[in-house]
Amino acid sequence: MTREKILNYLNSVKQGATSTEISKEVEKERHTVAKYLESLKAENLIDFRQVGMAKLWYIPEVQILNLLNKNEELSNSLKQIFTALGDKVAIISKDRKIVWTSNEEDIGKPCYKVLRNVDEQCEDCSTTKLFLEGKTILKQNNDDKVMLYPIKTKEGATIASMEVIRT
Repeated sequence: MTREKILNYLNSVKQGATSTEISKEVEKERHTVAKYLESLKAENLIDFRQVGMAKLWYIPEVQILNLLNKNEELSNSLKQIFTALGDKVAIISKDRKIVWTSNEEDIGKPCYKVLRNVDEQCEDCSTTKLFLEGKTILKQNNDDKVMLYPIKTKEGATIASMEVIRT
């Protein structure tokens, strides 16, 4: 119940809220709310930005991730579809971390380690290009066909990349 109250409150505030503001709204102690916030962040349902000494908590604009993380049945169905097709699919954040994929062990890891099996970001990184240009990228990478699709806010800002690798 507290978890849902926190998510509902954060969904109602545009600029985010501090843990003190959230604790007042949900009528729980600040340290209790802090534990819930960290748990929700670990599930990629919320995030924060540092403003001075305070953390300003908010719901990220990657709504597809919120949906996939909240709805296990939908997430599992998509994983089954991608597995059946033989495609490797990953959603990648701006900091090049995998935030959703059909292989849960890869979540949180750098995309270049998982998708390219290298230790450093690729010199000609297509994900970087996608974030700069905001356009779909199709390319051939050895025997693989690679498709990168921008995930955008309703305002048109690219906030994540969906990468599909077909072997």
